[in-house]
Amino acid sequence: MTKFSGMAAMLLCVSFASAEITLEFPVEPLNTGATRLNAGSSLVFDFAVDGSGNVTVDATTASGDPLAIATVNGWDGVVGSVANESLFNSSFQLTASGYRLGSSNNISLDGYQGGQLGIYGRNASRIDGANYAETEELKWEITDGNPELQFTGWVYTSDNGIGDSIIADADSAITNFNLAGRLGTNTLPGITLDSGEFLSFMQPTNGSHGFGLAGFSFDLVGAPVPLQLTTGIVEVAFSNTLTNRLLDVPIRLDYSVDGSGIVSLDASTSSSDPEAIAVVDGWDGATALFTNPVVFNSTFSLTLDAITETGGGRVALAETAPGGLGIQGQNSSRIDGGGLATPNVETLRIATATGAARVGFKGVGWNNSANGVQMTASLGNHAATNAVGGVSGEWLLEGFTAASGETLALSTASAQGFALTGFSFELVVPEVQPRTNALPNIIVILADDLGYSDISHNPYSAPEVSTPNIDNLISNGVWFSDAYASGNICAPSRTGFLSGCYQHRIGVHHEGDVNASSFSATFPYFPQHLKQQFDGVEDYATQFVGKWHQGRDRTATVSVDGNNNGSFTEDEFDYGLAEEATLKYNPLKRGFDQVYGFVDLGGSSYWNYGRGFFDQLYRHEFEAPIDGIDDGDALETYMTTRFTEEACGFIETQAAADKPFFVYLSYNAVHTPMEAPSTPAGLSEGDPGWFPDAEYYNTNFPNMGQTPSYVYDNMSDADKQANRAILMAMLYHMDQGIGQVVDCLTTNGVLDNTIVVFWSDNGGSQASVAANDPLRERKHFNYEGGVRVPMTISWPDGLGAYHGTTVDAPVMSIDILPTALDAAEIEPINGFSALDGKSLLPLIRGEVDAVHDSLCWSEGVDTGEYSIRQGDWKLYIDQDVYELYHLRDDVGESNDLSLVHPERVRSMRQTFYAWMDEMTAVAGEAVDERLWSTVTPSGIPAEPAVIFQRVEAADGSFVVEYDEMAGWLTNRVFEATDSLTNGWAPVYPESLEQVDRFLDRSTFHAVFPATSSQQFFRVIAE
Repeated sequence: MTKFSGMAAMLLCVSFASAEITLEFPVEPLNTGATRLNAGSSLVFDFAVDGSGNVTVDATTASGDPLAIATVNGWDGVVGSVANESLFNSSFQLTASGYRLGSSNNISLDGYQGGQLGIYGRNASRIDGANYAETEELKWEITDGNPELQFTGWVYTSDNGIGDSIIADADSAITNFNLAGRLGTNTLPGITLDSGEFLSFMQPTNGSHGFGLAGFSFDLVGAPVPLQLTTGIVEVAFSNTLTNRLLDVPIRLDYSVDGSGIVSLDASTSSSDPEAIAVVDGWDGATALFTNPVVFNSTFSLTLDAITETGGGRVALAETAPGGLGIQGQNSSRIDGGGLATPNVETLRIATATGAARVGFKGVGWNNSANGVQMTASLGNHAATNAVGGVSGEWLLEGFTAASGETLALSTASAQGFALTGFSFELVVPEVQPRTNALPNIIVILADDLGYSDISHNPYSAPEVSTPNIDNLISNGVWFSDAYASGNICAPSRTGFLSGCYQHRIGVHHEGDVNASSFSATFPYFPQHLKQQFDGVEDYATQFVGKWHQGRDRTATVSVDGNNNGSFTEDEFDYGLAEEATLKYNPLKRGFDQVYGFVDLGGSSYWNYGRGFFDQLYRHEFEAPIDGIDDGDALETYMTTRFTEEACGFIETQAAADKPFFVYLSYNAVHTPMEAPSTPAGLSEGDPGWFPDAEYYNTNFPNMGQTPSYVYDNMSDADKQANRAILMAMLYHMDQGIGQVVDCLTTNGVLDNTIVVFWSDNGGSQASVAANDPLRERKHFNYEGGVRVPMTISWPDGLGAYHGTTVDAPVMSIDILPTALDAAEIEPINGFSALDGKSLLPLIRGEVDAVHDSLCWSEGVDTGEYSIRQGDWKLYIDQDVYELYHLRDDVGESNDLSLVHPERVRSMRQTFYAWMDEMTAVAGEAVDERLWSTVTPSGIPAEPAVIFQRVEAADGSFVVEYDEMAGWLTNRVFEATDSLTNGWAPVYPESLEQVDRFLDRSTFHAVFPATSSQQFFRVIAE
């Protein structure tokens, strides 16, 4: 594998080494059949090495034969190069002489077998002209200069006889080689000439068949050259001579970086095959030179394994064209050993295990078993496809950077697989810019199911709503009037926030997807980005408190009665310690140092932690009941109180240690169950220790059941009144907790350099009788009431000049992570481009008007309920129903404008389905069947035809998607051509399917059989 220069092409080929010199002896055709005997004359080769290492030769002969002289002079020119600067601007000389039994004789030029220089014992090129039964010798000797020549090989022609041999003699080292055939090559291991020594090509006395020397090669050896290693780039080339060695175990590449930056490889496999072990061990050695001292004296590793879509696979070693490590789907190197008569997705995986640095893949090289095989590379939320057009190839992987624990997957969806011949990568450490400020502390406070108008800052809030501490955050921060959660329900919304990406990239569409096997446990989460600092600044201390809802590390059967009350049996619920090795989704595995909360399910009792239908409370990895379990009523053991106390304790500890911190305070308030403390007996309003409880709200606000503007199904006014009274009491304690957190920051002197973010995971819930005025609908819907949420950001040191302002541009919860990283001047693990979210700092500072062209919501292909916002426009989609709203004029989404602006509906729908297509593709899911065509004709009958360039499908057929108006092209005709300058010919689709429609336009999907001449299609009306 040649070295990369920047991102130049990677080639995998056999070539002479950089210090190899090659002599070739072509003879002009006019000499064919003639014997040019140069009596007693030698051939002299004068070599010169210039100041750049290029080696030229000047060949001469003392022969008087003009044709012989012209032939020899034709060998002049550049014959190689050397890299060792000690050899630059030097010269040396080789002389070739012919002998018979040690006597001077002739050297012959002849056209036999294309013409050769050397000896032939009978009727063509010969050194003695006769008497071929005697020993004949062609001798090469250093006659000038003081070099050391290390011969590497020669090319010869031989007569058909078998048993001829050559004796190569240098410094008394003798090696015999047998020849069998007319043409061939051979190597000269260990044959090295010093000044005054010679190399002889000889035919023994009993030989009746001679040979002709066509050329040879050698290395020019000078003073020792220091180890030359590629700077920064590690080249992995899998040399291999085995056939069909199937390894049932992974291959591990362990790299170590010494104190000087030299990177060395120790490759290993636990295979029991001694030949496979020897091949893998042969890859060991120094591979690169790193210059960044941050990675000196460090180690990292890569593990290669393979898998098929039907189960486990094998990594294979084979010498397939010309041989590589990897997968091959037919008759050579394969990952499953057989059974590939039908297409089967085969994947070779390169898993990374590093420290804080990342592995940045630069490119791969491969060999294929057949032309046209399509390969896919994927890593995290990156994906790229390459249609291979030949047996071997190269692929640059721009931007594919793997954090520790991530895996680069190389796949083929065909029974004709590929063999990996090598790849290149660099060890990536973020470039550290001088800091303009100390690392800011970061606190993200998340409310659960909080209604949009259930904060008193909102002018639509009801009289019973009072949230002075949240209001204080807003007035002393930046308010986002058009802020959205990325989902309309708990878990997906949290996945989007923690990843900084649409949760769909990680396979999360629905609430239950975080418990599915497809949910990625390795995608980088918020605190993991804060843990990868290299500038000498101690990284963040991180704490999670509250409701996690990001995957389950255990399973338990829940029996649920008709009233949604559930219980675990003792056998189904483990109160013992959870084995840390089994934890996969726990916050401790996602970058948090400390954990206090419930992590498996989406709800928990506010007192009976882990009892009944609700989830167990954890401290760190322990799955056991935690202090304060009782039947409920006391403020001291109320879960909201406990979460606030845990967060404040952590803040105090880190502030005292002068250590930057990140706290994710995820209240489960005001999510069901509806539970709130009762006011202590004997206290009245205004007394120390008094607080409003549900009874207080029922007494003082008797008509709360009619407050929300939307209708709650199957709930009486009395039930609505009761639930909302409890909701207000729950909200009071969460608001008090937020005030205590701010007071804690102030008391400990860290408020000014702390970023505080407050938001809700989705709209208010019907079950708790939350209010979302003036928005339409609630949690579980993609109308505004389900996804628009309260959000504010404060940071006195960084944004103090903008506190008290309102941003009305659309933003989303996925923007919180990149905003915090931007403020902390930290590059995300895979770069900001890998995040869907955008930093809001330029928006807050007025440097830009918007950070998103569009925002999208979806719960997956099968629900059919989606929405997209572009500017002030919102398109709501429910199966085949399309509703268009202008939110600046109609925030309640009551005036559907879809029939007034059909083209906007079409445009926004195309954008949405393109987005969904991307989301499902990177998550490895099926492409949405409702994909709206992006190929749209101008659409009137006067338009004669619409031309499409072909799109090749996986099976070789061609796919065309086009739009047409109702009644337009009723008698449609398809035509194809290989060039737009040639004529058109009719073609007939194998299938024609209508895949979408809106108003008077429909999208059709046509599939045509594969025909090589079809480059363009068109559809016309007869």
